[in-house]
Amino acid sequence: SAGTDSTVNLWLAPTSATDESISESIAEPPTKQADPLLNSYSDYEDSVYGLTWSSREPWIFASLSYDGRVVV
Repeated sequence: SAGTDSTVNLWLAPTSATDESISESIAEPPTKQADPLLNSYSDYEDSVYGLTWSSREPWIFASLSYDGRVVV
């Protein structure tokens, strides 16, 4: 996610409802809640308004902010 706080947040999200690990976690309540925020990037001086994920490399994304910075 990106926004007016000048940060980009990378969140843990399930890939699909049929994922085995999700099905198991639904069947058994978790004993400890995992923090869904994986990382927060604050490389900007202004609002971040563009964010895109690479279709070829799953661990690469780029962001664009009003201060003119493009971060890959």
